[in-house]
Amino acid sequence: MILLDIRMPGMDGFEVLRRLKAREESRDIPVIFLSAVIEVEQRVEGLKLGAVDFISKPFQREELLARVRTHLELFQLRARLERQAAELRRANEQLQVEIDERKRHQDKLEYFAIHDALTGLLNRRSLEEMLNRTIARAKRGVVSSLLYMDLDNFKDVNDTVGHAAGDEVLNTLSDLLKAALRTEDVIFRVGGDEFAVLLEGMDGRESFLAAERLRKAVEAHPFEPGGRVFRLSLSIGLNEIDGTLATGVLLSQADAAMYRTKEQGKNRLVQASIEG
Repeated sequence: MILLDIRMPGMDGFEVLRRLKAREESRDIPVIFLSAVIEVEQRVEGLKLGAVDFISKPFQREELLARVRTHLELFQLRARLERQAAELRRANEQLQVEIDERKRHQDKLEYFAIHDALTGLLNRRSLEEMLNRTIARAKRGVVSSLLYMDLDNFKDVNDTVGHAAGDEVLNTLSDLLKAALRTEDVIFRVGGDEFAVLLEGMDGRESFLAAERLRKAVEAHPFEPGGRVFRLSLSIGLNEIDGTLATGVLLSQADAAMYRTKEQGKNRLVQASIEG
């Protein structure tokens, strides 16, 4: 608290108050003018500059002490409220950080609920959900196709150069599949070295040609994990989606067709609709 007269030698009280308010370390200190000045204009000027009160000389001791006590209490209350407001801002900022972190965690959980952690492709759960919608469209006349494939001889990679090299191969395969397909075709990693592709709007004949492109692209690619060259290939089962089969049956038939290719020597394509 500062008690300040107006009429002083060298510098008047108004200028002192201006300088106090201009300095960060003193701008919040409450100032009471204690002066014999009676002009209303000067009193108003002092209050405009930031004084909290104006007490006339001569003053009563009890009045002075009461006003000082009141303004000190108000100053302390304001300081306490400002501290509480600052603490509340910090708490809100921390809460926002935590909310952003729960949201990022939730987004990550939601992402990995439908995506494969290694390749970033959609997973089997996503395949089943998307097949349900594709079957519904097929019932309205939009025929599509499902490819179910396995990477031949992939076990040799893991056994020879390790699982990290195997992961590298799976990521390379993912890139090969993307490059050989249309942007609207959807690729899934079903599990291990098994992948699936949903060819929206393609019937069996068109999807056969697409599957052959995939097979040839993988057959021609020299996989070189761990400094070793592996000639890998795809065994592919194909099933047309015409709306007559449920999701589970479609997957089962495509999977069975894929395993039929293994029996026939791998690196080939078998259509579920014509397998014996």
